[in-house]
Amino acid sequence: MKKVRYIPVLLLAAALTMVSCDGMLNIDSDRYTYEEDYRMGSDHDSLYAIVGILSELQKLGDRYVLLGELRGELMETTDDASRFLKQINEFTVTKDNPYASVKEYYAVINNCNYAIQHLDTSLISKGNKPNYRIMAAAKSIRAWTYLQLVLNYGSANYITNPILTSDDVDKDYEVVDLSTLCDYLIQDLMPFINEDGANMGLFASFKSAQSLLPAKLVLGDLYLWKASILEGSGNAAAAETYYRMAAMCYYILMYNEDLLISTDYRSLWQFDDKVNLPLKIEQDKWEQLFTPSGLETVAALASSPDYGHPFTIDSLTFKRHVAPTTVAINNWTSGLYYNNDFGATDGDLRLGASAANAFSNYDETKKVDYDEDYLILKYLLINSDDDQKIIFVNRNSHIYLKYAEAINRLGYSNLAFETMKSGLNPRTARKPVIYNETYDSTLIVSSKPTPGGIITYLDFTDNKFTNNVGTKMRGLGNLNIDTTFFIIRANVDTISFVEDELIKEYALETAFEGNRFHDLMRVAIRRNDPAYLANKVAEKYTDNKEIIRTKLMTPANWYLPK
Repeated sequence: MKKVRYIPVLLLAAALTMVSCDGMLNIDSDRYTYEEDYRMGSDHDSLYAIVGILSELQKLGDRYVLLGELRGELMETTDDASRFLKQINEFTVTKDNPYASVKEYYAVINNCNYAIQHLDTSLISKGNKPNYRIMAAAKSIRAWTYLQLVLNYGSANYITNPILTSDDVDKDYEVVDLSTLCDYLIQDLMPFINEDGANMGLFASFKSAQSLLPAKLVLGDLYLWKASILEGSGNAAAAETYYRMAAMCYYILMYNEDLLISTDYRSLWQFDDKVNLPLKIEQDKWEQLFTPSGLETVAALASSPDYGHPFTIDSLTFKRHVAPTTVAINNWTSGLYYNNDFGATDGDLRLGASAANAFSNYDETKKVDYDEDYLILKYLLINSDDDQKIIFVNRNSHIYLKYAEAINRLGYSNLAFETMKSGLNPRTARKPVIYNETYDSTLIVSSKPTPGGIITYLDFTDNKFTNNVGTKMRGLGNLNIDTTFFIIRANVDTISFVEDELIKEYALETAFEGNRFHDLMRVAIRRNDPAYLANKVAEKYTDNKEIIRTKLMTPANWYLPK
């Protein structure tokens, strides 16, 4: 019997009967154990394994937001920020920066590898195979973690077996880039495409409206990245297949889980009918998505103080160590709120739940211009409960926008545009120009009925989509009836135009949620144009704008040091 080191956090089955939950999750433990004694022989064992994986996953929460946003143009550091945060903001990260550590990613991966190797998926409990769903969850979490690792560092050691001994550590592992990683992970996840993973509602301290990282969601992201790489390298024909698969994954998730851009979360001005001027905000419902009970969170990282890895993003935003940039605020304030052809006003009402003016905290000794003294509000709203901290990974709207990104590249630009403008619903589906491609029956990928020959993953004629609105309608009024302002102009490259509008909409809808730098990176890769990312990121800088822009013109500088 071989003695092995207890690798954090390998929740092995026999330990479940001997230690408390706190003991199991103690990642600093130096105990030794015997690999042969620990097999996941019951559904309870496998559920505890998922708790261990999630405990490690919590450590990625703050950096998911900070690495994704401080390197974009929407978030910046203030004078009060730590030097490590300022390094991220200035693209000068050193290897001792704790936010750039790779070990936390590999800890999640190692836990997943152990669970995947030892789960008994043939186990039957009450007529079901619960471990199959646990396996789907473990593989989805592993794939998502690998994707974040490579997006931030450019490459990763691809390891699929758990590292349990010093000999395992010393082995040579394949180093993969993003393209190769997507190939491996797509092949690994495809058998689980119809599994949504373990429902995290089972754990009060790991709350999620749906399930954590459904396989379809992670697969959609992998296909979208792979398509972008192929298109950027000039292989448009191969890219088309991957865009189609990305659209399919997102669509199936939206259809099966009834994901909507619901009319229930629109923020609206009350207009004076006589003069068509706004009087007051009649409804301010978009911010309800950012309460602990928000119902459009598909995947989130959740943290509880009980497990020792609390998120700090809410305190960082409250203390203004990180803050919205002028670019971000201008995105909302410059928007045109449309009531009708005679009544319009400036401003996207989504600003109200995204950033708040901090005039009440004005300190005259700091000589701060209070008009620019904004707090990031989203994480203060969602983390108002001290017992539960939430960081978004994907909300409904983000999935719809990524879906639109994929179908736009397939040539369905009108439908992609309507994702923002009117919403993907039966009314939109009846517009005569909405489907702007000849249908090929060989592309129908499901047995679900396709009225009028509509390709399945483009079909929004089902009544379940009736209450879908455009993402912009939640903060910019009745754009669904606008025929003047938010339209696709003539004589433009339609695909590029719609893609640019989607990137603008990401900034309005998903600002500060951890996605921005990678969204810009994906389009820059797709267009084979580093300037696309470099120019946008450089917008937020003043004294060193050209230095940052020049640095980011070299894609190698997009990544962190290992």
